[in-house]
Amino acid sequence: MRPLRAAGLSLLGMLMLAACADDRETYSQSADGYLLAMRLAPNPPEAGKTAVVTAVLHLDGHASLATCPVKFRQYPAGQPPAANDETGYHAMRQDLTSDIYRADSDDFGGVGKWIIEFKVACDKDVFNLRFPIFT
Repeated sequence: MRPLRAAGLSLLGMLMLAACADDRETYSQSADGYLLAMRLAPNPPEAGKTAVVTAVLHLDGHASLATCPVKFRQYPAGQPPAANDETGYHAMRQDLTSDIYRADSDDFGGVGKWIIEFKVACDKDVFNLRFPIFT
């Protein structure tokens, strides 16, 4: 596994990432104390096919984020949705015993750079994180 692309992971956050770890790359970003780590299977995704998106959400000092719905959408890098466009999101299923979320993507319609955009809502905290990927 390649090194994570985020600094300051807590021990709990690293253990949570290990729960979905294998030989695929993990992408991670943080916002306002939250850490979201994401994996794709297969990685890189294949043009014209779907991928399984797995995400782990962690907030420093919190044992569980069971009340935080996570959803994502994907789009070609040069074609972002309008700022107020809420369409195209996929609700992610949370594993019952962990903070690991999973869902299937849409087909990756072509070769090139794509964006996987997550929207997370935890209590009053709502934020989006965008991950560039390549097919």
